[in-house]
Amino acid sequence: MITELGCDSSDIHAYVGPGISRCCFETDRDVYEAFLKEWPFTDEFTDKNPNGKYHIDLKGINKRQLEMEGLKAENIEISRHCTCCEPEIFCSYRREGGTYKRMGAGLALSPRS
Repeated sequence: MITELGCDSSDIHAYVGPGISRCCFETDRDVYEAFLKEWPFTDEFTDKNPNGKYHIDLKGINKRQLEMEGLKAENIEISRHCTCCEPEIFCSYRREGGTYKRMGAGLALSPRS
């Protein structure tokens, strides 16, 4: 949006989620290391379990990436919902071991005033 549409990053508002949250996004070391290689700040968003597994906060990493692109922290909202923990309202590929259900996302541009 900044490059293609000439938007000012301070005017952009973002909403992240719902999605799998840190509580349920458990990975092995190889996934953790892939994240760390791509985003050196991954440790700030990761807990290591005694069993050697890693819980990564994907929403936190997404928020940091948006901030790195110049979005104001106060213009970024993060959903508290975890799609894996809340089967009554969300489908979850991880929880269901695969699913035919899908979720969608949207993008809206408003005219400049």
